[in-house]
Amino acid sequence: KSPINEFFFKNAFIIGMSTYFTMAFELFFPIVVWNKKFRPFCLFAGVLIHLGIYFTMMIYDFEILFIMTYGFFLTDKFWQRVISKRFSFARLPFFSAKSRQLPDQLANQ
Repeated sequence: KSPINEFFFKNAFIIGMSTYFTMAFELFFPIVVWNKKFRPFCLFAGVLIHLGIYFTMMIYDFEILFIMTYGFFLTDKFWQRVISKRFSFARLPFFSAKSRQLPDQLANQ
């Protein structure tokens, strides 16, 4: 057991509140995540919940997989911005929007 687990096991209030919050989150997430205004908050809360499960219950692969699936809710523009800021190769021509056009679209230009 880790010190984090010991802390949670000794505090019934935290266990109760985290259980109710997780249940409410899992119930409302599929509905609220489609609202663009609340999506960042939902994804952030989801990452926090799954990191908490990762560190306290030590279910490693499951939690990493679920954190990665939240990436499907992010737009292409977001990922392009992240990649271009982090990696210099993302500035190459084949990463541009024009390079993703179909060949017949390029021929008509």
